[in-house]
Amino acid sequence: MDPITNGDYPHIMDSLIRNKLPKFSEEESKLLKGSFDFLGLNYYNALYAAYAPQFNSGNKRYSTDPRVNQSRKHN
Repeated sequence: MDPITNGDYPHIMDSLIRNKLPKFSEEESKLLKGSFDFLGLNYYNALYAAYAPQFNSGNKRYSTDPRVNQSRKHN
């Protein structure tokens, strides 16, 4: 939601994902910021997530970007 509320991605996203994110021009950022009239969000998830700060750096892929271990069991 940060792009539509603040005009850019959150800093943590930029630091973790960097070159995978499209860049907004200054004009695009201004157009995005506050561009919504209504926002409805339903979020469902059947997995638990636990913070996983370290991954094998040679094994980075899309599924490791969030830096979480996912499981169906609550620890």
